[in-house]
Amino acid sequence: MQFSRKAKFASQQVSKVTSIQPERAGFIEKEDDEVITQDVIRQHVDLGSATKQFELSLNSGPYSINYSRSGRLA
Repeated sequence: MQFSRKAKFASQQVSKVTSIQPERAGFIEKEDDEVITQDVIRQHVDLGSATKQFELSLNSGPYSINYSRSGRLA
C-alpha cells in the first residue's frame, strides 16, 4: 500500500512540473484563445528571474523586432 501512495504522489508531482516546463527551453506554448501575461510567467519562474521583470511604456507604438533563434537581432 505504501508504495502505491508514493507512486501516486510522485505521478502528481511530475504532472505539475511538466505542465510548467516546456519540452524545449526558452519556449512557451499556448492555446489559440489563451493569454499569457507577465504575472503568469512570474508565478512559474525562479525568484531571481521574477525580480528582473520590468515594464516598458513606449509611445508612438506599436513596435516590432525580429530575433534569430540564438537571441541576436535578425
